[in-house]
Amino acid sequence: MEHKLLIDDEQSIADILCETFADQDIPTHALYCGYDAIDYLQNNQVKLVLSDIQMPNGSGIDVLEYIQKIDSPPKIMMMTGYTEYSKDELMNKGD
Repeated sequence: MEHKLLIDDEQSIADILCETFADQDIPTHALYCGYDAIDYLQNNQVKLVLSDIQMPNGSGIDVLEYIQKIDSPPKIMMMTGYTEYSKDELMNKGD
């Protein structure tokens, strides 16, 4: 079954979002760094990725760049409390 993947280095944020999706019967998996997410995506089908941008051990940008190389990639949404990228830069990376 395809599901959602949440990635945030602040475990409490990822877990709360995961619980929120679970309350709506939406299958969701939480991970806490970009490199773990890339490993996960190599072996699992995911419909949507919701990722923090700024993380140690693989950023959301690293995840985005990996997803762009996948055949039939999942949709990705980026979230952050702080980033060095402008909205336009991030939108262009998603093309």
